[in-house]
Amino acid sequence: MGRKMVILVLVTVAVASLAAAAFAPSHHLSLTLGALEGAGFSEGQAWMLAYFNIEVDLATEVPDTLCQFPLRWPTLNYVCPYGGRISSGNDPCAPGGGFFDDWCEQCLPFHCPGVNPAYGIDKVIKEWSLESMGGAMHVVPGERTYDWLQRVGHMLHAMQDFYSHSYWVEAFHFNLGFEFDEIPTWTTFMKSQRGGKMNLILLEHASGDATEAARLYDLLDQNMKVENHDVYNKDSIDSNSYTGANQDVHEDAHGHTVVDFHKAAYALAGADTYQVGVQIRANIVSNPQLGAARWDALFRCVEEMAAYDGKTYQDELDTYQTAIWRLKTYTDVLAIWE
Repeated sequence: MGRKMVILVLVTVAVASLAAAAFAPSHHLSLTLGALEGAGFSEGQAWMLAYFNIEVDLATEVPDTLCQFPLRWPTLNYVCPYGGRISSGNDPCAPGGGFFDDWCEQCLPFHCPGVNPAYGIDKVIKEWSLESMGGAMHVVPGERTYDWLQRVGHMLHAMQDFYSHSYWVEAFHFNLGFEFDEIPTWTTFMKSQRGGKMNLILLEHASGDATEAARLYDLLDQNMKVENHDVYNKDSIDSNSYTGANQDVHEDAHGHTVVDFHKAAYALAGADTYQVGVQIRANIVSNPQLGAARWDALFRCVEEMAAYDGKTYQDELDTYQTAIWRLKTYTDVLAIWE
């Protein structure tokens, strides 16, 4: 078994989820690797984007604890490269470093939905920064490959978490009567929107009745909500990790539990990661100024970074795969993920 497969298996088996988090790092890793390689990304791209995806949780969920150990990931500026309350060169372990909500507000806008409750489709999308995803799906002229990978990895993390702790799955299932395998991804739903309350997915579900489709849209808008990783969180396949309101709100007349909602959220996150990956690739390849040559350079991102660092391809990739392994090791020691 290869090194990357050993890391993937160990992370997937050993890492569960934070009590207050959404998907665990193991979920983000498997979602990103599988979906992006299927969408035509290289092995190196997929692993680099998986690294930056998981980096978000490390930066915002457990920085103070991890700072007790001699752990420095390859990206020195991973917490807040553009300012904020982080001092001493944006080192998360420096005195005066900020805490989770500060980073949410100023440093990682793609990771911080649910800090304030939001209701309605438009407000939830804005709270989740989903309307900003378009910017991460292109390459800025002159942008370093490294910066593009970081930006897209952070965006994919938030998009995946959207399904785990928003009311998207619940609203479609409970309020609109969709079976789990009928629920659309956010990307598919928005592509089906035809202005106002007309959505082709809802129209089909309403058997072509435009009035009923508009009523369903109103129901979705009225019931769409996001809160602070609490009642609507669906982060784990382990039924023992759910208690109280979080457990009760997900029970339906057909015997489904929150675990079934987790499976649906995970499937949707994977499907949307693939869809977004396909769109990212198409945006770059079809760009008349950058085009296929730029995509080819991005495709060889690890080679580019290895040349800059004076390393071999495998040594460069190992650096980031080892960083993921360190996350598993230190969180095991600290019993942060159980």
